[in-house]
Amino acid sequence: KKYEKTISFSQFAKELKEAADKGVGYTLENHYITYDPIRDKKHITYKNTWFVFTKKKEFVGDMQIKGLAFNKSTKVKIINCRFGEAGENWSTTITFKECSFDTLEFYFNDVNQIFVEKSNISDLKFINIALNEEDNVKEIIESRYNQSRQRGYAGLKINNSEINKIYCSGTYFNETVGEEYFSNFNLDSSKVASLNCKGFNTIRISDNTMGICKIKPIILVWGKETKKFSASYASIRNNVFKGDLFKNEVDQINIFLKSKSVQATREISAPGLIIRNGIKSLQISNNTFLHAEKIPQDTILQSLLSYQQKGGKINVSLQTSYVDNKLHQFLKNDYINISSHEDTLEIGDGIYYHDSISFKQKLKFLKEFTKKHKIQLNVNNTGIEISDGDFNDLQIKNNNTPFLFIKDINITEEFEVINTVVDSVTLFNNNTLPEFNNIIIDSSFTNRIGFYHSKKISYGVSIPKDLDSTNTAVYNKNIKNLITTYRQIISILSLKGDDLKTTVVVRLKDIETNKKGFIYHQNPNIENWFNWQGAIFLKWYSDYGMNPFKALAYCFWVMLYFSMFYFIFYNEWDKIDRSFLMKRFNSAMDYFTTEKRIEDFYASKHNKEMSTFTDFKATLNKNKIYMPTMLAALARPIYQISLLRYKLLNFSYKRAEFMAGRRWIDLDKKEKYWIGSLTFLLTLTYIIYLIFIRVLNSVVLSINAFSTLGFGQIPVRGFTKYVAIIEGFVGWFLLSIFLVSVLSQMISI
Repeated sequence: KKYEKTISFSQFAKELKEAADKGVGYTLENHYITYDPIRDKKHITYKNTWFVFTKKKEFVGDMQIKGLAFNKSTKVKIINCRFGEAGENWSTTITFKECSFDTLEFYFNDVNQIFVEKSNISDLKFINIALNEEDNVKEIIESRYNQSRQRGYAGLKINNSEINKIYCSGTYFNETVGEEYFSNFNLDSSKVASLNCKGFNTIRISDNTMGICKIKPIILVWGKETKKFSASYASIRNNVFKGDLFKNEVDQINIFLKSKSVQATREISAPGLIIRNGIKSLQISNNTFLHAEKIPQDTILQSLLSYQQKGGKINVSLQTSYVDNKLHQFLKNDYINISSHEDTLEIGDGIYYHDSISFKQKLKFLKEFTKKHKIQLNVNNTGIEISDGDFNDLQIKNNNTPFLFIKDINITEEFEVINTVVDSVTLFNNNTLPEFNNIIIDSSFTNRIGFYHSKKISYGVSIPKDLDSTNTAVYNKNIKNLITTYRQIISILSLKGDDLKTTVVVRLKDIETNKKGFIYHQNPNIENWFNWQGAIFLKWYSDYGMNPFKALAYCFWVMLYFSMFYFIFYNEWDKIDRSFLMKRFNSAMDYFTTEKRIEDFYASKHNKEMSTFTDFKATLNKNKIYMPTMLAALARPIYQISLLRYKLLNFSYKRAEFMAGRRWIDLDKKEKYWIGSLTFLLTLTYIIYLIFIRVLNSVVLSINAFSTLGFGQIPVRGFTKYVAIIEGFVGWFLLSIFLVSVLSQMISI
């Protein structure tokens, strides 16, 4: 539009001040605001700027308005106005500093940039271009550009301010002259409950305390076609997102009475970052998203009342698909005269509870209803949500968020998600990613991948209890999508050679195991049961083959348990049983009750051996002349070694002798003391020796049985023989899986 009137910036500032002092709103439309270096001096700040491209020094004028204080429920609207004269390489800006507005609307104005500093605004609307689809945006931009030649960073910059709601839209691209028309948005060090931002070329949001932030493209009529303009660059960093900044963020409350249970949900502007339809380069770093805490009922209802008084539209609905007798009796006796009418409740005298009744009636009912039922209404959490668009690069670093949603996007150059702690769930599906060497992810991205089922979080590793014919198909579809997501991630990690692959594969197998369990519950038969339980066993035994040495450890434990069993029972290798022990004790009793020496117990055995050796020597001497000398020389050491062994044993027996042919009863008290102590030590040593031999034989027997089948004569008797055979089968089964796991890891690249 043409400008209908021209005023100075001093006059503009004066009119704003007068309106604020009177406590009324202010509207300025279709005006050309000029500034004079002398008359407007107190409102103008000149910024000395050196332009590298032109090698020319010029001055940028900033129109400043400071200290305005507008009352609540007032509006300041500035529409289709032109501020100042644009130079060849610069244009004017406006700064609102230390001001207070209830509603500030800035529509379709010709100015380089708006600055908001240290100000308080309830509702800020900044629209840099017409949004109606019937408007031909190409013609509008062409007309504005030819008239004013405003260049540079056209947009909105806010810092150190407190704003409830911001709705802002900028111009992204000037196709008429074939160059970018840089429209930027900066939000720094401020407190903002709700931000809806679209159509800017560059977006920087940093060091703020925020509620919800939505970044979307602007879709406009461009000549004969409709175009979508997304940001070229966006940086969101060092912000804290929380959902309790202001009391008027309540949009809707729903109370459902279903199947004898009361469910209540509170819909608000939940804390989070929502980005839709793509940004060429997006960086999200060092942000904290706080879980919205449960809000007391009185606070919620007071929020509703406050919002209603300010003119906000609230949809409070009560739906009753089932009202049981107890609830109906409570509503009838303890509150107003209420009776059920299918999908509504009657509040006495034919007044039904629905959207058309007064807000006061709704609020009164809700107060009593929530108080009697002790309903705790919760805030829905959002976190980070990125969906539906094209990105050149997407970087998400060092954030802490309840949720991370990335879905239906296409990334062409770089994708990075690292050190981002997700408390609840990561939803990642139907995305196209760049080549693997341009992808950087860590365990913080893969730890919480899941989906929503019946408004509850599921990671696909347990079967929901509420499955029925209606939602079973939906659950199966979600499981299928989840498996596809995991396989996409595993493929990337495999190509990168990342050790994280093992952990992700195990999680995928957990989901597939749960799926087999779900199949069994749908169709219970022996085959499905073995498929399910077999997968559970493979998880326990070797992490689905990803950890073969975990399987080997279990093999050793199995052999150890069987060896403990063999330790109890007799085997032919050591022949240690009751008869063996009784014989040893009888020998000990003979030694202490008779005058026998230690060598006497072994004399008959050794004498028999020596007579054999003596006969061998006699035969050798008799026949040595009849055979080669070499054979006689080789045979002689056999006798000599045996004789040496015999003499050493006799020497040992004599040296070990401590009773010296006496009986225990003949010893004095002192001798009994030290011989008794010596006997105790020798007996203990012998018992330890027998235990060691028994343990060694049991372990060797278990290893033999575990690692072979049909190894010959089994050195055990009775029931133990069958246990050994069972161990052989178990060993064959477990070792087979172990070998397959090892081979799988060896050939895996």
